[in-house]
Amino acid sequence: MSKYNKKKKYVAVFEGLVDIVSHKGEPAFLVKNGDTLSIELKVKLDNKTHYPPPENKIPWLLPSGEKVIENYEAMRKLSEADRNKGLYDELVQYHKSASEMPSEEHYDLLAVWILHTYLHHSFEYSPILCLYAVPERGKSRTGKSLTYIAYRGVHVESLRESYVTRLSDSFNTSIFFDVMDIWKKVERSGAEDILLQRFEKGARVAKVLEPKKGPINDLVYFSVYGPTIIATNIETHKILDTRAITINMPETSRCFDKDLKERDALSLKEKLVAFKAHNMEKVFDNIPKPVKGRLGDIMRPLHSIIRFVCPEREPAFLRLVESIKDNRLMNKSETLEAQILSIVRDLKDNVHKGKLSIREIAEKYNDGRSEKAKIDSRTIGRKLDSLGFEKLRTGNGASAILWDENKLNIMLERHGLSRTSVISDKVDQGWMSALSESDFEPNNAAIAPKIDEGKPMF
Repeated sequence: MSKYNKKKKYVAVFEGLVDIVSHKGEPAFLVKNGDTLSIELKVKLDNKTHYPPPENKIPWLLPSGEKVIENYEAMRKLSEADRNKGLYDELVQYHKSASEMPSEEHYDLLAVWILHTYLHHSFEYSPILCLYAVPERGKSRTGKSLTYIAYRGVHVESLRESYVTRLSDSFNTSIFFDVMDIWKKVERSGAEDILLQRFEKGARVAKVLEPKKGPINDLVYFSVYGPTIIATNIETHKILDTRAITINMPETSRCFDKDLKERDALSLKEKLVAFKAHNMEKVFDNIPKPVKGRLGDIMRPLHSIIRFVCPEREPAFLRLVESIKDNRLMNKSETLEAQILSIVRDLKDNVHKGKLSIREIAEKYNDGRSEKAKIDSRTIGRKLDSLGFEKLRTGNGASAILWDENKLNIMLERHGLSRTSVISDKVDQGWMSALSESDFEPNNAAIAPKIDEGKPMF
């Protein structure tokens, strides 16, 4: 086992590096030059010699360099479509053997998510996977099965800010946070900025490491972008939820007797590293978002991947995206903001000279509620502020909002209170152009999403 030498310069990320691999029992660089892969024990960067980190400093199991090259060469003999489809099918079967998902489409989701971890720097976003359920629903098992084959996957059960920052910046790891109440742990450790920004490319956090250096010189910026998995028993914070794809883990009658071991997944991981070597320079088309808003942002990378590796499963994947969108709208429709919007809509006839009194909104909200459940006008006003309403004064000096029906309708739609048809929604985004003519047959599920009976989605 290699040992740390403070005189050596270590590096785990640089241009042209496919991955750190195992070579004759020691870490080595797997480098791509043109179409050729080579194993290097050291590299020269900025005229200085750099070495791979010692094995005892690398918190994941290294794939064999020789086996990755062997897989790479075998894949070269196949067409791009065949090698992609073969790996995709193997990933789906791997996940089916490891855990129970809410639906068949969720195995598509896991497969493309794993593939995106190897190419995540090709995209602007990396959606957080949130495994959510009461205890003993397979969250940890599913998270581990993903971690064992994800790009540089690391499983952590704490949120030590310095450790997570180093894993992100120095190693570009995929991180599985396996904690009971993720947001409480995040707040206690002061790691909100790290977790919330991991989903977006280019995200950095500033840390003061050496105050003695004085202002500006004491700041160090760390990159925190990277694939993320969360397993939690407690519902996540609403801000984190917008950056995540939540999977409500189902009850299962299946018995998973085989223990999950990282070493058993190593052969699949070696194929995935070879997949990265084949596609690390690929530039993906900037396809339209599959749905509007933040959900569309985080789903677009996965949409690009599934279109690339297994286009025949694209309609099924888009059905799942629609289901996730509907679930989010349902959750939004139950929030305080949604209730206030609904009241604003119902008070349309109370608008006077283009203004609607906030006091009237508060009175309508509090009507019939217990004293404990009532909310004062000031709180209602702050919520209206956060929603984006323009505030002004009435003739008698009372607070009011400017009545803007177009803005209100947009807000109602975003909160699941005003639904447009699936067809018109997709046409607005140019999504239909991504489908073939056969996708417009009357019974095609890509146009009329529905959930298979007996397979709850969320």
